Amino acid sequence: MVRHPRRSPDGAVPHPACLPDPLPRGGREGARGGQTHRAQGREHFLDLGRQRQCRPVELLRRQGRNCRPHQDAGQGVRPLRRHGERRGLRLHPDAPHPAAFPGRGRRDRSPGPQGQGRRPGRPDRRHEPDDPARPRRPAGRGCGVGLSLLQPRQRLRQRPVPGGQRRPLTSLGTLEVGVVGCGVAGQATATLLADAGHRVTVFERFNEPKPSGAGLLLQPTGLAVLRRLGLDEQAERLGARIDGLLGLNHLKHVVLDLAYADLHPAAYGLGIHRGTLFGLLHGRLRQSTAHLITDAEIVDIVRDGGRATVVDKADGRHGPFDLVVVADGAHSRLRDRLMPQARAPLYPWGCIWATVADSRDIITAPAMLQQRVRGTTTMMGLLPVGQKQVTLFWSLPVEELEAAGRPIDVEAWRFEALELWPEAAALIEQAASADDFARATYRHVALPRWNDGPVLFIGDAAHGTSPQLGQGANLGLLDAHALSRSLAASDDLAAALALFARRRGPPVRFYRQASHLLTPFFQSRQPLLGLVRDALMGVACRTPGLRPMMTSTLAGLRRGWLSSDALDAEGRYPLVS
Repeated sequence: MVRHPRRSPDGAVPHPACLPDPLPRGGREGARGGQTHRAQGREHFLDLGRQRQCRPVELLRRQGRNCRPHQDAGQGVRPLRRHGERRGLRLHPDAPHPAAFPGRGRRDRSPGPQGQGRRPGRPDRRHEPDDPARPRRPAGRGCGVGLSLLQPRQRLRQRPVPGGQRRPLTSLGTLEVGVVGCGVAGQATATLLADAGHRVTVFERFNEPKPSGAGLLLQPTGLAVLRRLGLDEQAERLGARIDGLLGLNHLKHVVLDLAYADLHPAAYGLGIHRGTLFGLLHGRLRQSTAHLITDAEIVDIVRDGGRATVVDKADGRHGPFDLVVVADGAHSRLRDRLMPQARAPLYPWGCIWATVADSRDIITAPAMLQQRVRGTTTMMGLLPVGQKQVTLFWSLPVEELEAAGRPIDVEAWRFEALELWPEAAALIEQAASADDFARATYRHVALPRWNDGPVLFIGDAAHGTSPQLGQGANLGLLDAHALSRSLAASDDLAAALALFARRRGPPVRFYRQASHLLTPFFQSRQPLLGLVRDALMGVACRTPGLRPMMTSTLAGLRRGWLSSDALDAEGRYPLVS
């Protein structure tokens, strides 16, 4: 006989003698009895659902002719049957019905809301639709393969945490922070952390900090960080607006043709000399409360529990610090010492560069970064950097750059450059007459992790790449901003560094992979790759599905191969506070 007991407040099962009168069975007394049975049984379990604040629509799951209660009908509620009966309801609990947990074969007995079992360490997935405590993913985010190419990624403000609660924005308090390196990433990090109230000390190995490198292209991402520092207007006044990238081969066939306007009509990049950017960041650093120590080449970092002390070349010790940020560039010696498992091979190709005047607006008038290539062994680039100046790049094998005391054959270079790009003859002649070329080499850096305890690597020291995608300074500026945000949003240092790694990991991984994949098509000793590039890359720039991806890669917006961020209504990159 089928009976429907009600549990007492203490959860005990009533004695069978106290159960109500039996209901007629559908199979023996006709269909009417079965309908009455199911109606009364459903009403009983709906009542239990109201007591447990569960969704009544999911309380009963039908399988064949039997109605079994959903797991949310109450902890411990199981069908009952008298001893000796094969059908009906049991008096003792048994394993959950498979319909209660599709795809799971065992009961989850970890604690959860309202007494139900939950898997530990995971957010609760059975909240009511109107539960305000449940973190929700933005509805506009694309999903599925390819959709994120059409719908730029909308970032979550906060990640879900166990228990379905939002993590409150908390503060670590004032930290003692040491920054090794006074480049783009190091100065931006020191300034942002000092503005946040931390005590920051910057170590520079030179007597007077100075820039190292050529002109660079600031993307909307890097400009957003400068805007946060209050330096965007000065940078735009001293730099040159760049509207896109134009690359031709020696036959003047289009290899690359990308425009920021494809992302937003108001979007643009900014060509700027590295010395100019360094001066802006250094002046802003001096205005902050950060302390700068010069002529201090840091050769080692000694950990003492959860803190770290830096050791300079003269065996002087500084600290201890709660956090040490290493931002000493792609050729970092501290990285080799503290993370010997890191991979940082030298690229087989480097470049020489010089900055020359462009009084006739030969290159600055189109407001484009322009390149000329022949095969995969010859490449020249011209980047306007503001104030009627242009930075000229020329690709060379690294063995020619590292030859000690070996001067550059300027006449041979002049002849080859004029043959490749006769329209830039005035700039080439000016660079050849000055004979003032600087040399640059690059490394492909991949760390097993971002930090080693309280020691964190950022910028080129953490993810150096070739300059082919032009993202080095932009990634370093984003590292600085992400670190400042992560420290402000966490209540302990380990959680802050883990949050930083989650935020910066995907975009850095994408640009490292993309740079490693793309560079051989422009700088290598494989002529077949040059033919493939000339045949396909120009076509890809005109393909509707690929052009947005290539343009967002240029602008620094990619977070992965199938996801990217979007610019705001003003064509700017929206930094999350």
